[in-house]
Amino acid sequence: MSLLDRNPKKCTPNIYKADDRDFIKAMHRLYHDKKNASSLVLGSID
Repeated sequence: MSLLDRNPKKCTPNIYKADDRDFIKAMHRLYHDKKNASSLVLGSID
């Protein structure tokens, strides 16, 4: 059983048979200023 789930970022006929080249790196950005705070909550696997 896998604890992680990856989704390909490109159209594939079957995501369960996707190759490593079907997964595209994604960048996540947080924007904030003095009046508008942002947060990112990440869970951890022990």
